[in-house]
Amino acid sequence: MRSRLQPARGFVLPVTVIVLALVAVGIALMAHHSDQLRRLVESAQREQQAAAEVQAALAQAQVLAASMYRQAGRRGTIELDGRFYRTPRGTYISWQDAAGLLNLGRATEVELAALLRAVGVGEERVARLVDTLLDYADADGLTRLNGAEAQQYEAAGLPPPRNAALLVPDEVQRIAAWSALDAALRRRVLDLVAVGPAGGINRYTVKAPVLAAVAGIDVAAAQALLDQRAPGQPVPLESLQATAGGASLFGMGRYVAMPGPTVVLTICPTQVVWCQRVSLTTTDADPAPWHVDYSVRQARTTPLPAAQSVAPLPDQPPPAPPPVMLPFGLMQ
Repeated sequence: MRSRLQPARGFVLPVTVIVLALVAVGIALMAHHSDQLRRLVESAQREQQAAAEVQAALAQAQVLAASMYRQAGRRGTIELDGRFYRTPRGTYISWQDAAGLLNLGRATEVELAALLRAVGVGEERVARLVDTLLDYADADGLTRLNGAEAQQYEAAGLPPPRNAALLVPDEVQRIAAWSALDAALRRRVLDLVAVGPAGGINRYTVKAPVLAAVAGIDVAAAQALLDQRAPGQPVPLESLQATAGGASLFGMGRYVAMPGPTVVLTICPTQVVWCQRVSLTTTDADPAPWHVDYSVRQARTTPLPAAQSVAPLPDQPPPAPPPVMLPFGLMQ
């Protein structure tokens, strides 16, 4: 009897080892899935918190935009040159005057080409990008030399062009040739353009590549003009005329010294890798003193500046605007 039980006892040990191994594998798989679930929950929480911070920053911006005066390169004491500020929650936000950007609804073929060259687009691609953009936005079905209309979009398996003005700058991603452009290069272009009502170019807030495109000068010369400005002063018209080879007074009339009603906000929560870009326009209407033109989420392609180098966002409107010099030396 004892000899018959001996093999059975020898069989129990391997079975036990196998069962324990299977249990260990199961526990490891459960721990792995649990860790994945934890990371998903934490990611969802970060996204939710970031979305709440964007809404809080936008609500604050709407109040400030409606209550602060516009003058030179500021809204109240907020600089409209695209520099970052930090909100009380630590969210990064920049305010950029849309009049300091190139308006895609008004830009000429020459200006579009010059802007593309200014940000580093190769000459072999410039004509194609310009023509496809203009074909996409115009109302006719005629195809430019390097452009594309419905037939070319269909052949490429793309949705047809809208043949209307762009609703948001990021709509260029739907345009033939633009969709194939390197994402970082396309972002450099999009950071310098605006859509909406056509306006002048603000000499206080204009970006160097935009000034180069509009004035017909190279980027280095445009940057030199901006660097030569005294703090808080605009680019002098006489300097523009001299640098642009004696541009006409009619051309100089395109420049203004006042921010437009539209500001482009870039809101960047620190816990995520994206920013929200919002176009906000103030109006004289009551009870809606502002409206959001568009709001798009964009991947953040460059690191945010160090927190200690960023000033807090001025959140109190000044009591009254400073005096303005009017013609013949009058003040208001």
